[in-house]
Amino acid sequence: MKKLIITTLILSLSFSLAGCKQKKDQNGNGEQLPPPRFETGVILDITDKTGEEINVQPGDLIKFTLTGINGEGRQWGARPLEGDQIIELDGHTTENFVPMKKDENFYSYWTFYVKDTGQAELKFYYETPLHNDEPTDSFEVTIISTKEGQL
Repeated sequence: MKKLIITTLILSLSFSLAGCKQKKDQNGNGEQLPPPRFETGVILDITDKTGEEINVQPGDLIKFTLTGINGEGRQWGARPLEGDQIIELDGHTTENFVPMKKDENFYSYWTFYVKDTGQAELKFYYETPLHNDEPTDSFEVTIISTKEGQL
């Protein structure tokens, strides 16, 4: 009888310890969490910097706001990143994007995370989707990412 109790306790303990080794996400699904990313705490607002070179470091966040007019049939569209793949999209939201509200401004908020060193061209165009019209506005910057003290 003693052996049965001891064996049961050992098995129960080993099963509970095996369950503790699995990492769980916030929902408890048992999925692997992405590795934490390094952030410098620097957030650069480059909204008014079109046509300029922007100097950053890995771990910085870049944010900007693009404005459009409802009812025109146009929207802001991103082009593929040219150069090194040094940034990644961190977030995108819109405010007041209601095409039926003619002549009212809408706002497109963008945030990018600088993940590496290098240089890249970031380009957005204000255009009519699926048409070959020329864009009526653009936002273009050159992102230059170096480590602290490096030029």
